[in-house]
Amino acid sequence: MRSRNGNKAYQLADGEDVALLRLVMRIMEPIPAIDTFVESDWRIKRETVNDVRTVRVLAGYESPEGKLDPEQARGYWFDDAGLLVKTYFDGIETRRSEFEDFAGVKPARRIDVLKDGKLAVRIRVTDVTPAGTIPAKTFEVKSHEWMRAFTAEVR
Repeated sequence: MRSRNGNKAYQLADGEDVALLRLVMRIMEPIPAIDTFVESDWRIKRETVNDVRTVRVLAGYESPEGKLDPEQARGYWFDDAGLLVKTYFDGIETRRSEFEDFAGVKPARRIDVLKDGKLAVRIRVTDVTPAGTIPAKTFEVKSHEWMRAFTAEVR
């Protein structure tokens, strides 16, 4: 679990499902923090994903045949409206679809997770509701203050 209260960030990693939950969070929120990359690392080009025109932003090795290196490549594909429709990191591909407006934001209601081109997990977001008023202390995870290291996201 990660949380932020102002400039303080917290992380709690406890229990037998930590690895699975970290994977799910990386799938749901795959954009790296601004302090984890250098702008010159990224290459941009147009591609089509499931009949959707996209702009691909990619860092890491890509073979001349277009095969992405599962250990080095990180890629993000955005449609013309700026919606994130595909990601690639750690050899895992995600495809987002069924975008639905919620308070001016369009979260994907379906996220397919593929490994080696085969469906591994399908995430369906069935309900999106406003959080309402929540006290700031709710987001503090006691004794687990967390500082990001200048590396790619923690695995």
